[in-house]
Amino acid sequence: MHKLITFLTVCILILSCNNKNSSGTNQYSVHDGQNSEKDAKALNFEAEIDKWKKELLLNGEVGPPCTDDYQTWTEENTSYYWGMQDISSLKSDFNSDNNLDGLFYFPAVNCVGGNGTGSDFAILIYSNNNQTLTNKNITNLIASKLESALSEKGIYGVYDIVLTYKTFTKTIGGNYFAWSDEDAHCCPSNKGTFEYNPVDFTISINNKKERKKERKKERKKNKRIASIILAFKQTYYQPGNTGLNGTRYLKQNKALEKKNRIFVHTQ
Repeated sequence: MHKLITFLTVCILILSCNNKNSSGTNQYSVHDGQNSEKDAKALNFEAEIDKWKKELLLNGEVGPPCTDDYQTWTEENTSYYWGMQDISSLKSDFNSDNNLDGLFYFPAVNCVGGNGTGSDFAILIYSNNNQTLTNKNITNLIASKLESALSEKGIYGVYDIVLTYKTFTKTIGGNYFAWSDEDAHCCPSNKGTFEYNPVDFTISINNKKERKKERKKERKKNKRIASIILAFKQTYYQPGNTGLNGTRYLKQNKALEKKNRIFVHTQ
């Protein structure tokens, strides 16, 4: 009888442990950005998100969700401009510690019927040494890095940056718009994409204004080459000249036209 009681006690303990494990940390299949997958433990995201939403409300940053009646919403929420939106999420083990980290964000939508825009509100929830940590200033941090990156490209006087999130792997990626001193409110002169590394705090950007400048320089270069070719043709080649110089010119001219994709009208 004593052995039977002992056996039943051991069975109960084993079942209790199994239930505890199955109801604890979830398991996810995660793409680590290196074309491989691994099992990573998910953090307790919900608790951190609930605290974040409460802090946004109590700190006067984001109010209740918007309604169709702008006037009533404004009267009931005089201290707020932005309203809470549905939260999107991106998950990745960005620091390779076998714990699934999460980027949670929602768009900045004003509830007063104005045309004001803003960057996504976001929180980065991640693990470090078996601790769950957060970065609630991630949007402002990336915006600051963007301003510095634009300055390195010779773009100064940036007074506002709006960014939105799109990807989260080993880096955080998205789109941005940047207003400089001479820009109208409707039309930022700089926009593009960014990739921010939350491990070494570096950022890379692809600024569309820079690409436009490069294409403009290329067009000017092609026009100069076309002018040189045309001047050379007018000076050294006349119709009907089948001599050595004329034949050599024709071959060179066609090669240059093909290389630079320029069509030069023959005389």
